[in-house]
Amino acid sequence: MRKEVLQQKMDFDEDEEIEEIDCDECHAMEEDDEETWPEFERRARRIHKKNRETIRTFLGKGRQEQVSVIRPRYYGDLLAWAVKHYIEKENWKTTKVMGREAEVPDYTTVDIDYDRQENTLSSGYMLLEREDYCRAVVSLRIDYRSAASVVIVSNRKKIAQDFEAGIGELAQGKNLYQGKKIQPAAHVRFLKLQAKTWEDLALAPELKAEIKTNTVDFLNRKEELAKYSISPRRGVMLTGVPGTGKTLIGKIIMNESPGITCISAMTGYLVHVPYIHELYALARDLKPSIVFLEDIDLIGEDRRSSKGPLLPVLLAELDGIEECAEVVTIASTNFLDSIDDALKKRPSRFDRIIQLPLPSLEQRRGFVRYLAGKIPMPEDVQEHMAYRTENLTPAQIQEVAYSLVIEHKHTHSCNETGYCRFSVEEVDNAISKTCKRKKELGFRTAGNNGNGSMVEAMSHRSIIIEDQEQNIGG
Repeated sequence: MRKEVLQQKMDFDEDEEIEEIDCDECHAMEEDDEETWPEFERRARRIHKKNRETIRTFLGKGRQEQVSVIRPRYYGDLLAWAVKHYIEKENWKTTKVMGREAEVPDYTTVDIDYDRQENTLSSGYMLLEREDYCRAVVSLRIDYRSAASVVIVSNRKKIAQDFEAGIGELAQGKNLYQGKKIQPAAHVRFLKLQAKTWEDLALAPELKAEIKTNTVDFLNRKEELAKYSISPRRGVMLTGVPGTGKTLIGKIIMNESPGITCISAMTGYLVHVPYIHELYALARDLKPSIVFLEDIDLIGEDRRSSKGPLLPVLLAELDGIEECAEVVTIASTNFLDSIDDALKKRPSRFDRIIQLPLPSLEQRRGFVRYLAGKIPMPEDVQEHMAYRTENLTPAQIQEVAYSLVIEHKHTHSCNETGYCRFSVEEVDNAISKTCKRKKELGFRTAGNNGNGSMVEAMSHRSIIIEDQEQNIGG
C-alpha cells in the first residue's frame, strides 16, 4: 500500500502565499445562488488566514514538525476512523475543531462493521493537547474523489512521528475489512447477507461441486496447491439466462467463505477505469479474497465490436505484470457470445466457464420441496408444480410459489389451519401470470419422468398416473 511521509518545517509568516482554493472542494458554493465565486473565494481566503493564525497561536513560536500520511481514495473512511481512534487511544483532548474552507468542519458516517457506524471528521483541523503539555494540530482531508490525507503538525518531533506511526498502523485495510463482505464505491460498505446455502439453488450437484472446488476450496487449499506450482489465482465465469442462479451463487459463496474477503463490485462503477484498478488493489491488499463481477459483458465485450479501454484494463488486472495472488474472480453474464475471446478462451483469466442450465424435473422437484418448507403445499400440488414449470428458471418457479400466496383467496379452512390451501388450478394460474405466456404454456408442458422419456400431459392427474405406472414398471 502506498504511504507517503513528509517531514518539513511549517512557516506561518504573515506574507506566506495562501494556497489556491480547489474548485472541486467548493461544489457547495455552486449550489448557493446568493454567493458568487469571487465572494466565496474571498470568504475561503479569510477563513484560511484565520485558521493559520489560530494554529500559530496554539502551537507557539519556534520550529514545527510536520508529517503526512496518504491513503488511496477507497481507504478514506478507514483513515478518518484511524485518526479518531488514535486520538482517543493516546488520551488527546480536542480543544477546537475548525473547517478548512468553511466556518464549520465536515463530518461523515463511517461503516466499521455490518451493524456499526461512527461519525468522524472528514475535512477540517483539530487542535489537540495532552496532560503532559504536548500539543498537535491534525488536518484531515477526505473528499472521496482523490487520495485521502492527514497532516500532523507539532512543536515536538517525537509527537509528530508517533502520530504518523500510530495512524499509519491503524489505517490498514485489515483492521476493518479483512475477511469481511464488502462493496466499494464512494464509501466501502459492509454487505449484510441473508443466510443462503446450496440447498437454495436448483442446480445439479456436480455443478455445485465444481463451482465450490474452483472458488472457496481453491483458496482454502492454497498451501497444498503451491506444492505443485499452481498459480494462486483463479477465475470462474457463470453464464446462463436470467434467473438461473448466478447472483444467488455469489451470495452462497460469500456465506461459505469465513476468513476470506469477499468484494462485490458495484456494477454501475465498472465502466470507470480507475474503479477496476482500485477493485483489484483492494483485493490484493485484503487477500485471500474473492472478487464478484456481475454483468461482466459491460466491460468484457468483444473488441471487434467495442474499442473502449475497459477490457485491456481488466485483462491487465487479471493476468498482468503485477501478480494477483490469492485472488479468485467470479464473473457472471447473460451474454456469453458477446464476451471477448481473451476472457473466455484464455486460462489464467477465467479458467472455468460454467453454464447454468434450466433445472431438470428432479431438480425442480427438489426445489419445489424446498419452497414448500416455507410455503406449505400438499404433495400433489408440489408434484404438479414441478411438472408444469418445465422451461422455467428457478427464479420464475419461486415467483410462482410467491404468487400462490399473494393471489390466494382465503377461506374458512385456511383460517382454521393458519395456512393457505392451494389447488392445482391456482398453480396453473400462477404459472400463467408469472410467465405471461398462457397460450404458449397451456396444458402441453412436457416433463421428464426420470427414466429419460418425455410425458405429454393434458392434466395433473394424467401426469401423476403415467409417471407412477412407469416407475412401477421400471
